[in-house]
Amino acid sequence: MKITMKDIAVQSGVALGTVSNYFNGNKIKKENEEKIEKVIKDLNYKPNNIGKYLAQGCTKTVGIITNNLNSSFFTKVIISLDGYLTSIGYNTIICNSNNNLKIEKQKLDFMSGQLVDAVILFPIGYTSTKIPSFFNNKNLILADKLIKNSYFNAVILDNKKSCYEATIRFIKNGHKNIAFLGGDPDSYTMLERLAGYKKALKDHNIPVNEEIIFKGEYTEEAGYAMANCTLDLKFGVTAFILTNHHILPGVLHAIDKRKLNIPEDFSYIVFEEHEFSNLIRPTPSSVIQPSKEMGMALGELIIKTINSETTDDKTVIKLETKLHITDSIGTVKE
Repeated sequence: MKITMKDIAVQSGVALGTVSNYFNGNKIKKENEEKIEKVIKDLNYKPNNIGKYLAQGCTKTVGIITNNLNSSFFTKVIISLDGYLTSIGYNTIICNSNNNLKIEKQKLDFMSGQLVDAVILFPIGYTSTKIPSFFNNKNLILADKLIKNSYFNAVILDNKKSCYEATIRFIKNGHKNIAFLGGDPDSYTMLERLAGYKKALKDHNIPVNEEIIFKGEYTEEAGYAMANCTLDLKFGVTAFILTNHHILPGVLHAIDKRKLNIPEDFSYIVFEEHEFSNLIRPTPSSVIQPSKEMGMALGELIIKTINSETTDDKTVIKLETKLHITDSIGTVKE
């Protein structure tokens, strides 16, 4: 049987208006508050807050659409983000588009019909992701990637700078033939990392060789295939930039299968530490991405968005990465 506020008023012996004030957060007498709470506990009453939310125009709920829950980086970001929102009294609804544009659209349509105050989207494509007209920069922000010609606020990493610095590190160690193992060519992250890689080469008068720039999926199988293609070429490649840690096992497999050694034959830097990095020898050199800081920054930005504290101008927060160098990088002798 459905329990109503009227039932609570009758059983607690207080006026219906007093019960309504209690649920709306208004101040009532301490003795009445205790009576109401006792009845709520005895009846195991769960209030339906939809009406209150509609009246207040606020649900204290944020929708999150990630594009890859298999990514340890995204998982860490979401854990940090959810922790921050929980600490200030917000709940989250989390969906996964699984890097599928059709599913991404379904999830955006789903969120537009939910009682959420705003949405945080980890978009798939730079040009291919399409945002329904329902959303604007007052109820949606972007995470990790930008969308071409969009006006949405965002929190991203400085991917161009991070890949520039990784490439420079190779150059300082004498490497000139540096292979770039990338991902989806429509990914803003991949495009920025590629731009950083090319800039570093050009700044040091090293020709950009398009034949050692690879674009594929971020999977172990793709890493194996890209590494083998690189090793089959006769350009004397001595270093790899791995733009995602999911391809690392495949790259290492390809190198090991040919009885080659790291760093004597090949050096590499990988974006984000692999979950088994401490078991790999030599330990991978890596670009450390600030997952906790990104989660916090997203939380702060979405609350400012909900509270209309952002300006009409697009806000893009860029977070710095850190380069962690190990014995996976050798020196090329002249």
